[in-house]
Amino acid sequence: MKNQILKGLLVAVAVPLTLVLGNPSKASALVSISSTVTGSANPNRVFDTTLQNGDFTSTANPGNPARTTLGDGLDENTWWVFDYSNDSNLGAFRNAVTGGNEITSALLTVTMQRNGGFNDTFYGARKGIAMSTLESNGVINSSSNLQTFTIDLFDYGFTSAGIFGELDASTASNRNVAIAPDAAQNQILFAYQDDALISSASLVLTTDAIDVQEVPEPTALLGTVAVVGFGALQRRRKKQQDDNILG
Repeated sequence: MKNQILKGLLVAVAVPLTLVLGNPSKASALVSISSTVTGSANPNRVFDTTLQNGDFTSTANPGNPARTTLGDGLDENTWWVFDYSNDSNLGAFRNAVTGGNEITSALLTVTMQRNGGFNDTFYGARKGIAMSTLESNGVINSSSNLQTFTIDLFDYGFTSAGIFGELDASTASNRNVAIAPDAAQNQILFAYQDDALISSASLVLTTDAIDVQEVPEPTALLGTVAVVGFGALQRRRKKQQDDNILG
């Protein structure tokens, strides 16, 4: 009879253990990295080959004299670098993407003053976006006022592989803009061509983190086992007592 009680106790304990340990749930968390660059919305104009406006560098548009008026937002190329090197989430972000997770969003926010430029183009992360497309989509307007817009690069043909490839490469370069230098690892180079003043830009990249197994704490697990096991033992003892009385 004792052996039967012990056997029943082991079964009672094994069942909840199987239910708890055999069916762990999974949860994923988002990991984002961001970089912001800034400059003046009204920089001092210079007659030179280069204008440094905060984090933005401007040079003459190809086809114009190298030495020209810069800072008026006309016929000039502007480039900048999104640098994620000091982002505290960079390690987790890189581990998630190299572990097989996709970048799920790439939100580009830009503050700019346009000067016409229907044929202007953004370049970055191995792709380009025509301003005419943004205008047609209602993202920006054609007037020459200061305006801010936000787009997800994935809505304009950018890919997770292309963006991370640019971020991960040790000598990433924006091959569409010859005047811009190479960017280092953990940086993404962007450029604008050619009729606008850009005073602020940010790029936020987001990915799913590695799945986390949600398993109960050991103390909670032991408590469950103890309660179930004790209940089973009490029922066995009561049944044995009833059998003795009837017998």
